[in-house]
Amino acid sequence: MSVSTPVATREKADQSVEDDALEQKQDEQLQDVAIPTLDRIEEAASSTTVFPTISTYKAIILVGLVMVSSMMQVATGIGVSITIADIGHDLNIPSGQLQWVASAGSLATACTLLVSGKLADMYGHKPVFVIGCVLGGSMFLGMGLARDKYQLFIFRALGGVAFSGVTPAAIGLIGTTFPEGPAKSRAFAGLGAGAPVGTAIGLVLAGITTQYTPAGWRTFFWICASLSCALAIGAAFVAPGSLIPRARSEHTLKGLDWIGVILSAVAIFCIVFPLGEGGNAPQGWKTPFVWIILGVGIVFSALFVFWERRLEKRGTKQPLMRMSMWNKKMFASLMLADLCLSGAFGSIILWMTLYWRSYEGRSVIQITLRFLPLCVCGVVANIVGSFAVAHLSEQGQGGSIFSTVVAIAGALMLAISTIVSDRVAQQKAASLGIVIEASKTQSAKIPKPALLQGYRAAFYACFGLSMLAALVVGVLLRNMGTVGRKKELAPVVQEEEKAEEVRVA
Repeated sequence: MSVSTPVATREKADQSVEDDALEQKQDEQLQDVAIPTLDRIEEAASSTTVFPTISTYKAIILVGLVMVSSMMQVATGIGVSITIADIGHDLNIPSGQLQWVASAGSLATACTLLVSGKLADMYGHKPVFVIGCVLGGSMFLGMGLARDKYQLFIFRALGGVAFSGVTPAAIGLIGTTFPEGPAKSRAFAGLGAGAPVGTAIGLVLAGITTQYTPAGWRTFFWICASLSCALAIGAAFVAPGSLIPRARSEHTLKGLDWIGVILSAVAIFCIVFPLGEGGNAPQGWKTPFVWIILGVGIVFSALFVFWERRLEKRGTKQPLMRMSMWNKKMFASLMLADLCLSGAFGSIILWMTLYWRSYEGRSVIQITLRFLPLCVCGVVANIVGSFAVAHLSEQGQGGSIFSTVVAIAGALMLAISTIVSDRVAQQKAASLGIVIEASKTQSAKIPKPALLQGYRAAFYACFGLSMLAALVVGVLLRNMGTVGRKKELAPVVQEEEKAEEVRVA
């Protein structure tokens, strides 16, 4: 029988408090590591990863393919925005449904991006990249052949699903092909440069094909289809690894968090879809199914958070998204700023196009020329940003969560700004003695003063979202410090060693 003395009890209590404090500090720093950026993934795998042997010629082609894949996805989005007025006119799409031309792909990408990234890690980046490009090219072909709005919406959505795997697979190809060093830095710089370059190419290509080819905007989609197939063929011959999907670990499809996949997809769809279709419902926003679907989306969002937290706490299966990373104020603030900025930027491009095309009646080429300064600014910002990052810390690209937030932001803000624009345009028309349902009426049939007021309201909504992003960055991220500086775990290890010495003494 042992007797516990007061001194022993106090020492035991002090040791317990010390251990708890040390464990908490370790958890806080390890949560930083848990945020999915490629440099942290590379650090964890650097001791075991065997990089393939690839010639300089093939390496250059591979980087070019990855850059073109990024460029093409951005070019497609900006091209759709430039041609949206012509698409709406040719396919008789009402004003309230024009948003789906742009956001159907974004919504589908947001619903499937997380699982596509997981599949790329499980079965190989090369096969996912090639399959995504082939399927995406087929959907582009279908978009160019679409005869009504429903066909176009379906092909846009399926194209979003196909390309949701291309971006994470492209990032993975770079991460697993090039060892740490200048080559990998240049490869990632090329991937990032695809966005501003793609914006310029998308603007010019969409403008020229829409105005100067017999098929108009359809030619743009056919060119994208050809480019997608060319990317698939190039990657099949140049990218290292097998073209046949093979399980790379025991975490195969059976080990995937399918419940999380279903919950997240249903939640995103049921929140964004009713916001976009509420004005087009038979009784408008008074239609019961609009609010029922929206309620289902909120419930599934709560279930997704609950399930992912439970899965992470149990540790029996890898969750689709680690909820613990959202406990970090810095990470959550960054995602909120990303949501606001991405939503505002994606929406303002579409509304500027509609204003110039539907209200001022300018040609597609004239609209293209007005957007070119935006491309120049994007290229300059990318060069400066890549230079700064390369000299600071070789910081990797954001993970699939960042891309998912961007996709959700685009679809969500388009839906909200469309609601605002249609409501204001309808009220302005009523003040002029004209009764219309703006969401169900083509832009050409809406009175010009009402159309202008609606566009102004959409611009104000985008401006307000941008100011919210500035507020988040200025207030919540004011103590962020130097971007890209790696946190070291050495202080934690030293404190652990000191605690061990105290216990031994």
